[in-house]
Amino acid sequence: MRLLIDTDVLLDLIAERPASVEAWNKLNALELTGAAELWAAASSYDRLRTQLVAVLPDEEVRSALRSTMGFITICSVDGTDIRFALDHMDLPYEAAVAESCARKIQADYLVTNGGALNISRPVKRVSPTELFEDIEAERGIVFDLVDF
Repeated sequence: MRLLIDTDVLLDLIAERPASVEAWNKLNALELTGAAELWAAASSYDRLRTQLVAVLPDEEVRSALRSTMGFITICSVDGTDIRFALDHMDLPYEAAVAESCARKIQADYLVTNGGALNISRPVKRVSPTELFEDIEAERGIVFDLVDF
């Protein structure tokens, strides 16, 4: 299963937001066990770096972003993705770029807090919590973390 992680969810990981820790632990477990590939658009890293460097030292920002690259594969953004985003003027630009990248990598889900988009044949957009609910409902697989 391929999952494209949107910018807002990637920020939750980097910021270690308490509300997202459990979901990130489950996503990490999926990746570690080979049950899922985690992807993010290169533009997400650009956007996050620009946002974070305004409030944190550059060295810390670079280190935080670099630390995610051990388990998240980067999807390049090319002219086709930009054209897709520019052609879909009814969509937020960032959401359209993410949608194009998700289609390019043939993602099963786009994990975002951005909600659904009105677009033909979109990749299924879910929040981290909805992802696990959806996998349980559609595939009958339950993901729980166990402390040892």
